[in-house]
Amino acid sequence: MSLLDPVRRLYDAHCHLHEFEDGEIEGFVENGYVILAVSDDLDSSRRTLELSKRYWLSVIPCLGIHPWNLEKEGLGRAREVIDLINRVKPRCVGEIGLDRRFLPESSFERQVMMLSMFLEAARSIEAVVNIHAIDAWRDALMMVERAGVERAIFHWYNGPDDVLKEIEDRGYMVSINAAIKIQEKHRKIAEKVNIDNMLIESDGPYNYRGLKLSPHMLTEAISIIASIKGVQEKAIMKAVERNFRKYLKL
Repeated sequence: MSLLDPVRRLYDAHCHLHEFEDGEIEGFVENGYVILAVSDDLDSSRRTLELSKRYWLSVIPCLGIHPWNLEKEGLGRAREVIDLINRVKPRCVGEIGLDRRFLPESSFERQVMMLSMFLEAARSIEAVVNIHAIDAWRDALMMVERAGVERAIFHWYNGPDDVLKEIEDRGYMVSINAAIKIQEKHRKIAEKVNIDNMLIESDGPYNYRGLKLSPHMLTEAISIIASIKGVQEKAIMKAVERNFRKYLKL
């Protein structure tokens, strides 16, 4: 049996599924979403893994510690997550990364240390990494490349054009967020990104400027991206499906 039913067409490359209620998750599954479910800390990594076992046709687990949880989790719990990664060998490690906007600069050295740990774990099992890199896009790209990680998704990319080009040249992916509905800067990224390096994401249930993000918003996001690029929606859907399945080796 194939991991994913070929009739499923909507692929969410970055969603905090563990934060949704069970009934909502059931709805996503029933509506045919395939979700790359990222984690924020040790507890959510465990829940994400449990959800992937329950909905193995629809949920692909990413295990990791979000940089915002650096102080709360600490290196001890980070090592517990890495032990879990080494044991279960998930297809994806994340959400991991760097943040120069919402975290103090004084924490950056510790952020780098934690990211290095997770990149090494991902490289050792040949996993995809799901990267958060707000205002640290080049830093994160350099670390991913130096770690020898072959597959990386830079989620909700809003960085410089030259870094975007370098991400594409290295065969990495960027995911376009459903917030493209209201975020003009992200529309410009969607216009510029090569369709072969593009995925879509919800980052649900994050609340962005009053917009509660959800996998249910992906259809509208595809429509917006298609309009920006001047192609049919079907072309975007096919590209996203092709990129997702190829990148996750499904």
